Amino acid sequence: MYSVRKLDELDIKDIMEYEGKQFSDNFSATGSSLCLSIDVKADKVYYQECYSRYANFTGKNIYGERRDDSLRHPRTGLKTMSMTRFYGAAIGWV
Repeated sequence: MYSVRKLDELDIKDIMEYEGKQFSDNFSATGSSLCLSIDVKADKVYYQECYSRYANFTGKNIYGERRDDSLRHPRTGLKTMSMTRFYGAAIGWV
């Protein structure tokens, strides 16, 4: 069994700074999500998958040649997670 770390006031302050910003994750189709809203009382973070800022929409590499890999599209819909899980996903535990 493992213990869940409780978030203190400084952790919550760090989380609040991510509202409206992209964060990298390992569980979405694109590897990038957008934090839409944080509800501290309900212990929920609302987010949606989005294209990474590194996504290549042109279909060409840096040399102007055609790319063979495919562009990953985000899954639609509003998603939620707990603030503890979000802290681990967006900021990371030390």
